[in-house]
Amino acid sequence: QYVYAFVRSDDAQAIIARGLSGLNDAKLNMTSCGVLGAITSDIPVEKIRPRRQLLAAHQNVVTEISRQWDMLPVSFGLIAESDAELVRILESNADVLQQQLDRVGGQVEMNLVISLNTENAFQYFVERFPELKAAGAAVASGTASRDEMIEVGRLFE
Repeated sequence: QYVYAFVRSDDAQAIIARGLSGLNDAKLNMTSCGVLGAITSDIPVEKIRPRRQLLAAHQNVVTEISRQWDMLPVSFGLIAESDAELVRILESNADVLQQQLDRVGGQVEMNLVISLNTENAFQYFVERFPELKAAGAAVASGTASRDEMIEVGRLFE
């Protein structure tokens, strides 16, 4: 079973009823365990390569589910050997999955893109943050240790 997302069992039934298709146009299935469910589709292999068509199909299923239901998306490529294995996963992680579904319930995901219009991004930040300026001076003087240089990188990040 190829796994797309973890959802609430009641929602899983409604998701399946929508008639969405997954990888290789496979019909979506659900595996339930108590109040939790997994949205899956049959797949005849144990491992898949991240080809554009397959990535797009995975993302389409996840996107369509997220439009109407709370869900925890699964990274591309997760394949369970059987429904029994999925039930074990749901059982052993029930508390965490339920907590996370409650946490994301009713929320939306947004992407924010920021463009910095400057010739030298590093200089821009150094001029605005005194701690970066001081840390950068230590590195430039050649007296900074390897750990201190790593810390400057973390600070800049």
